[in-house]
Amino acid sequence: MEMRAPTQRLLAAIHAAGVRGVLSRDAGRYLCNYLCWRGVEVTKRTDGPRLAAFIHVPRIRGGNSHAKRLTINDLTRAGSGALAALAAAARR
Repeated sequence: MEMRAPTQRLLAAIHAAGVRGVLSRDAGRYLCNYLCWRGVEVTKRTDGPRLAAFIHVPRIRGGNSHAKRLTINDLTRAGSGALAALAAAARR
């Protein structure tokens, strides 16, 4: 099954918010993978939403001086931009 989501637009919105992001074909382990595939299943229904996206926000580890620490404002900007991109795609 493939998730129908405007991945490039979502990624561009996240980058525009100044947050590093990458595309992946792996949602992760048990719970993340389950949620991702449930989202895909919902889009297959005739009475459900047409689009679903899974955005994995990994745990942010402290102590790494080489990595930029994300703030709640960073994540809020990235999430708002991604949601706006998804809503725009759903209207098409």
